[in-house]
Formats: sequence, C-alpha cells, structure tokens
Amino acid sequence: MDWLEDAVALSGLGPTPLTVFPRNMEEAVVFHLPRVSLVPVAGLTTHWIRDWFSRRHIAIETPAEDRAPHGCTAAIAEHGYIFWDTQDPEDVQRFTLAHEVAHFVVDHLQPRQEARRALGKRILEVFDGKREPNIEEGLSAMFKRIPLAQLNLMHRGVSGDIRQGEISFVEHRADRLAFELLAPASHALPLLQDLPRKQCVDALVSRFGLPRKKARTYVRLLLGPERPRFSIQKYFDDEEEG
Repeated sequence: MDWLEDAVALSGLGPTPLTVFPRNMEEAVVFHLPRVSLVPVAGLTTHWIRDWFSRRHIAIETPAEDRAPHGCTAAIAEHGYIFWDTQDPEDVQRFTLAHEVAHFVVDHLQPRQEARRALGKRILEVFDGKREPNIEEGLSAMFKRIPLAQLNLMHRGVSGDIRQGEISFVEHRADRLAFELLAPASHALPLLQDLPRKQCVDALVSRFGLPRKKARTYVRLLLGPERPRFSIQKYFDDEEEG
C-alpha cells in the first residue's frame, strides 16, 4: 500500500457507494475524524489563531508576523484543530478543509502510526512533548528515517510564501490527498476519459466542486501534461517572401 492509499484508509474518508459529490467536508470530518475540532472563522489570521489558543491556555508556536491563510491545522497529542476562512467562496472552503484534513492525516497521524509500529507505544510520549527520546530511540528513528518532530507549517512570510523546500513538498502532498478525498481518481478518470481536454476542467468543477485553478492542476495530475498541437504553419512563419 503506497502513502496515498494508506492516508485515505487512515482518514476513513475514502468513497463509498453512498458518497455524494460534491462532498460536504464538514459532515465527513465530524463523522469520521471525531478527534478533529473544526473552527470556522470569518476573516482568519494567524494572530487570531494564536489568540484562540491563548484564551484556552494551550501552548502552541505561531509566527510573529500576521497573515491571512485560507486555513490552518494544529495538532496536539492525538487531537487536531482545523481553522478555515468562511469568507472564502464555497469551493475554496471545500478544498481548504480537505487540504487541512490531509495535513492532519499525513503530517501528524501517519508519522505517529509509523513510529509506534517501529519503536513501540512509548515513543508517542516524545511526539506529545512529554519527554526527549532516549539514545536508543533516537538512533533507531535515525536509521529507520522516522521523524520524531513535526514540521511547523505556519512559519512563512506575510504573504504566505513558502520558505522551505521541505514545506513545499509537504504542501503538494497535502493537495494530492485533498484531490483524492474530494474527487477520487477512481471516479474522476472515467469522467474525463472521453472528454476533450478543455472540457475536463469544467467536468471536475461541476461534478466534484473543485476550485477551477485546482481542477486544472488535477487534470494535469490525472492525464499528464497536454501535448502541443502540431502545426505545419510554424515551418513557414520565418521564411522570407520571394
């Protein structure tokens, strides 16, 4: 089972014969991920998130600079908090929720599960910040390439630019899982198979409620880059008139 299949299974959000598209991600998360708290916010900012946790006496590291993300995920022990901006269009909110769920599953649940399988249940105390890893755990984690510290995805510039190549990879991976949760390839590919390329984006937007920009990206992921059309005209464009 590859990472994507494993992540879908771990989320519990894989499609069933009763799944309705476009998906209601709020209902799906509440039903399948009870340890995730959903926090809708009109006009989300990183300082708003910082103050929200501060009022609840929850220690969490946030950037000093303020910015306005579409969404954000924070994980503490086995509990997750997903924030998203309700002032965004409905399709953007849908994708944001799926993207943040992907972060919780891939960047929090999967590493914990992998570490527990490889190093035993006590290693979760390290993930939860209750203690430092001992020498044996540290060496085992290093040799088995198991991260014992979570990547903080909130530390970016004011405009939201990604400062680290590692974070860029993590964001693309979260998008890939979000696509699979909102428009599973097993459902999307048959829909696109006989359509002209220009209509594929419209089909994903209409059927699965993807934002148009994300739908274009997903078409490229599913079908590969579009091949340029051959035209004999280009061989004559540079000829001088006789």
